[in-house]
Amino acid sequence: MLPWESQAGQGLSLTPLLRRLGVGSRWSLADEAAQVAAGAIRATRAELIRLVRENEISDALMRHQKEILDYQEAQLPVDLPPMASPKLAP
Repeated sequence: MLPWESQAGQGLSLTPLLRRLGVGSRWSLADEAAQVAAGAIRATRAELIRLVRENEISDALMRHQKEILDYQEAQLPVDLPPMASPKLAP
């Protein structure tokens, strides 16, 4: 029995929720860390674009920062499993 499979609270089990969200399936800690890093890189790129559009940073600074992000992205593993999308009921 896995730690989250034990009954908790009022007879609830986390197993169905974790399965539905895809948590813990086909993932290692390194995979999760790489996914977090990839997400941070995507968010940073979007923020750089926003800052340029609002004239808060120059195009040159954005290009320099994007080069750094490109380098960081190139260091990530290329064979990551796709992130599980939560399958929540509408």
